[in-house]
Amino acid sequence: MAHGTMTDHFDVPIERVFDLYIDVKRWPEWMPGLVEIKEVTGPLDTAGTRFREVSRFLGRTMESWDEIAEVERPRLVKMTGLTEGAKSSMTLRLTPAGQGTDVVIDFDMETPAGFFGHIADRLFIDRAMDRQGRHALENFKALVEAEALVPA
Repeated sequence: MAHGTMTDHFDVPIERVFDLYIDVKRWPEWMPGLVEIKEVTGPLDTAGTRFREVSRFLGRTMESWDEIAEVERPRLVKMTGLTEGAKSSMTLRLTPAGQGTDVVIDFDMETPAGFFGHIADRLFIDRAMDRQGRHALENFKALVEAEALVPA
């Protein structure tokens, strides 16, 4: 199982961070490897909303179905996903901090490949997911903070 936690501080109020995060159609702007979002069944701030992602990861194009499991506006979004038999979960936690927002993202991915799959997880997938996740968080922060300079 691959697991990671990323944290950062955004110099933007919590509501603006949350609102941009739940705008799933904008995810390709900041999420590396994400090619397209399809078939969104509702707003991302509603539990039960599902959507399909087309992504490139480690040189492969994959499709996944994701579902919003829990939302507490503007502090929490939990999602689960299924990609070619691999199960994933992601939790976004937002906390007001002064004039800005502290961001914590936890993610897990479990691949169904047995013993050799676990070795591959440790050697490749874990590191690649960590790099891609950190890059996504940096991109998201840059986008949120740049848009905060433009009046709402």
